[in-house]
Amino acid sequence: MIKISIFLLVFVIATHQQSISAPVDLKVEYIPSPIGVDSPKPRFSWLPSHESGDQVQSAYIIKVGDVWDSGKIKSNQTSQIAYNGKDLSSNTVYDWSVQWFDKDDKASALAKSTFHTGAISNDFFKDAKWIGHQQLHRLSFDLNNTLDSIKNVYAYISGIGYSQLYINGKKISDDLLNPAWTSYDQRVLYSTYVIKNLKQGENVIGVEVGNGWYGQERSHKDKRVLFQLVITLKDGSVIKKVSDETWSSSLGPITYDDVYNGEVYDARLEQPGWDSPNFKQPASWTKSKQVPSPGGVLSSQVMQPVRALKQLLVQTIKKINGNYLIFFDQNFTGWGRLRVKAPAGTKIEIHYSELLHKNKTAIDVSNLRSARATDVYVTRGTGDYEYYEPKFTFHGFQYVWIVGFPGEFTKESFVGKHLYTSVDTVGTFSTSEPILNQIQRLVWWGQTSNLKGIPSDCPQRDERYGWLADAAIVLEESIYNFDMAAFYTKYIRDIFDNQNSGGKGVTISDTVPQSAYGGFPADPAWGTAYPDIATNMWNSFGDVQLLSTYYEPLKRYIDFYSKEADKGLEKMIIKYGDWVPPPPFTRVNGPMTSSFFVIRNLIQMAEFAKVLGKQNDHDAYIARAKQLGAEYHQKFYNKEKQYYDNGFQSAQVFALKLAPYIIPESLVKSVFDYLVNDVINTQKNHLTTGIWGTKYLMEVLSEYGRVDVALGLAKQTTYPSWGYMVVNDVEPATTLWELWNSPTGDVGMDSRNHIMFGCVGGWFYQHLAGITALSPGYGYINLKPAIELLDGLESSYKSVRGEIKVQWSRGVNNDTKLVLQVPVNSVARLQLKSGYELTWDDGKVKDVEHVDGLVHVNLGSGVHIVMIK
Repeated sequence: MIKISIFLLVFVIATHQQSISAPVDLKVEYIPSPIGVDSPKPRFSWLPSHESGDQVQSAYIIKVGDVWDSGKIKSNQTSQIAYNGKDLSSNTVYDWSVQWFDKDDKASALAKSTFHTGAISNDFFKDAKWIGHQQLHRLSFDLNNTLDSIKNVYAYISGIGYSQLYINGKKISDDLLNPAWTSYDQRVLYSTYVIKNLKQGENVIGVEVGNGWYGQERSHKDKRVLFQLVITLKDGSVIKKVSDETWSSSLGPITYDDVYNGEVYDARLEQPGWDSPNFKQPASWTKSKQVPSPGGVLSSQVMQPVRALKQLLVQTIKKINGNYLIFFDQNFTGWGRLRVKAPAGTKIEIHYSELLHKNKTAIDVSNLRSARATDVYVTRGTGDYEYYEPKFTFHGFQYVWIVGFPGEFTKESFVGKHLYTSVDTVGTFSTSEPILNQIQRLVWWGQTSNLKGIPSDCPQRDERYGWLADAAIVLEESIYNFDMAAFYTKYIRDIFDNQNSGGKGVTISDTVPQSAYGGFPADPAWGTAYPDIATNMWNSFGDVQLLSTYYEPLKRYIDFYSKEADKGLEKMIIKYGDWVPPPPFTRVNGPMTSSFFVIRNLIQMAEFAKVLGKQNDHDAYIARAKQLGAEYHQKFYNKEKQYYDNGFQSAQVFALKLAPYIIPESLVKSVFDYLVNDVINTQKNHLTTGIWGTKYLMEVLSEYGRVDVALGLAKQTTYPSWGYMVVNDVEPATTLWELWNSPTGDVGMDSRNHIMFGCVGGWFYQHLAGITALSPGYGYINLKPAIELLDGLESSYKSVRGEIKVQWSRGVNNDTKLVLQVPVNSVARLQLKSGYELTWDDGKVKDVEHVDGLVHVNLGSGVHIVMIK
């Protein structure tokens, strides 16, 4: 008995002392184990993991090598935690660890990770020079040190427009179309790579540079590259190899490249081994020439790179007059990989298109406008298969016309590569309604097709720009579906750079980076992307540092439009407004639309001020919003008709979205009732809205309690609707259209892969799955599933606090089984209509409140299952 008692005592003590699970998903600046971090005070994040439910973090400890020990910090914060130790050094690997403590102060196991710093100091690149003009650049150097003496090797490269790096004949990464597009006179991005294939003796650095956006035909600028290799030895000494006039340069096999027009590649001009040791450099190689800097500061690209992440197979091949028309079952962005065996000098043309002519025997390139979208490959003639895919261009397409292909073309002759910024998918959404699932698929492909370092409008025609409205409209959608935090951290800085360039520190342009379209100042409905990104980064990720960084620039931006309003709201700046409503409907009053965004931005600015403790600014912005709201009502409300503007849906939606500021309380119900009647009865469950009206129509209907009406619009399959894009018998869509009536619309503005109507994807998560943040960063979650409207739904979202799940299914007796998952360190409020009988799987009594006809149930972390009758 004594032995047993001792054993049990030891067992109990050991069990009590056993630590909880280590945190997971460790990140620095939103990226796991990032390389090249250039922030002197990078931010850390992690996700707590726990075996039991109803758990929150009570404290944490962070350690960074021997330069920072946070000590035990009592806080439930798991992200946005800034480094606060000794000054960090450039080009250094730092080990870091984190430990968290649960609500009972029980310590977790330790989780470890690393991050690497790029250019922390301003003089990091002082020895490197920009070299340019040619396509190929190489440097041969001898490494006399033994490999055992090397601690680590990092390469830093900025090759603009686009570049690829080779060391000793090996391509260093899978990154494509790198670096991301910026306003080059303000900022140029560099990428950092770990190099592991140096050898004793001769080594060769090879850089291949394409025009990209910097050298695009319209820019009249020459491509160029800046490079630095840093070899750190175990004794602490450093060897550097930098780009300068000691490098050699040459033309290469790419005789032409342009983002719009495509690439011409003559394999006969290849120089095998040019990027490797023992290459006998021909006389045609010349010393590299130093060229001027593009002007912008060098910043690290701490963001996911573009990569080829999906491979698509050819579905159909038609041989027509000796050429080949090939079909994919999906519209996408990227290029194709060609496989061919042919005599030297065989010229093969690859023409990309989204459309076919009506007879489906030829591609229709009319909607590409001036973009030629054609790659040309001239064979080397080795007698074996040759493979070709472009390097410095991209295309949006579903159909390909192959001219000059020798022999028989098979499905192995061409494979599609889908390229996009390699953001992880963090959200899932599917329902018992097939049409909604099909729309979600269109949204996914449309969004990924338009992520190439910036959020673009379209990927195929002579545009592909960062139109700000297109970006702003789908902010919620993109964040629910993809890991966008680092991406939008980069893009709001792009907007800031644009403001400091052509905007003279005040205004911004409609496109960022500023391009051939979209000048200064931006239409307020486009410029709203600036505060909207800040709002979404705060709401979704709790990023207060971003609010602080851009508060003064945002203030200058918003104050400009507030001052413009002094001229009268009817004279407000307008260019585009509620763009592309479905014919025969027209855009609502332009100055009214712009005024809506000015008022909305003032309210956002007040919220930023409140968060940052600037109470006087907060009060001033609220007062100004109320003042302009009253003027808005006076100018744009039709007292006789009792609706806004011309009675169209968008006009009512704008006013209702900001009702407390615009609509007198006594009129809110009548305006909303008018809107609902117009949707259901007048328009027979159809919308009449442009891009902004569409987004806010779905939100307003849902926020005012008519999710059912919004769902009717989402499920609609006749023109105009998302469902019509999917099921029409003229041209069923696989990505979202630019126009509600694309098959019969204006050919000059008729993209079949435009993301702006993808705002419905955000609505899916917010108002069908019912997942929203009640506090910034999802510490407090609202779950309001629309269980009455769908027989089944499965959705998940990996928030900055962890994964949130909502799932339900209707049984044979009309009972509903609802399964919810709340992440560790979060609490949730479940909202259901009153009158249901709830039976919880764990049998526990829940904390329940009854509010305005709704049941509120407070839930801690863990999985919760409830039967609803």
